[in-house]
Amino acid sequence: KAANRKAARRVEATYVQPWLAHATPEPMNCLVRLDKDQATLVVPTQAPKQAWSVVQRLTGLAPDRIAIEVPRVGGGYGRRLDHDYVAEAVMLAKAVDKPVRLMWTREQGLTHDYYRSGTVHKIKAIIGRKRRVIAWDQRMASASALTGRGVAADRLWTSEVAADQLPAGLVPAYRSDWYSLA
Repeated sequence: KAANRKAARRVEATYVQPWLAHATPEPMNCLVRLDKDQATLVVPTQAPKQAWSVVQRLTGLAPDRIAIEVPRVGGGYGRRLDHDYVAEAVMLAKAVDKPVRLMWTREQGLTHDYYRSGTVHKIKAIIGRKRRVIAWDQRMASASALTGRGVAADRLWTSEVAADQLPAGLVPAYRSDWYSLA
């Protein structure tokens, strides 16, 4: 309210984001070699520890018997936080008892992607007489990014907009609200 009194200009915008695939430039891929007492993987992943957990659950191998090499990722955008493609490669390697190189086609990658929720952002900014943003009010409605990913409902993020996310700390009057569409 105080910022409203000092306003030289008000700016409002609404942004709508549709349901989107991550559509990674590099297809989902994984190289797996399973031996009797060890597993070796080469897999572009954003979460090696979670990939390692998938391998451990599927093989029963001791932690020190699993080696994961993580090459540079060709763009993960959050899609490589999930390891369905790693699980598939490990299960195939177990079934054929040979090393396996799994590479999904573009069609498979889009079909099995974890789509990002549609989102609506409504943003209001107040610009002061010195041409600086003096107030920011952002309201966002979306499903949690973890919805539909096997995460228990009580473990879903409580907000998609973090309290300390930009422009927080740079704007004297900052407000951010998230409305769950889950």
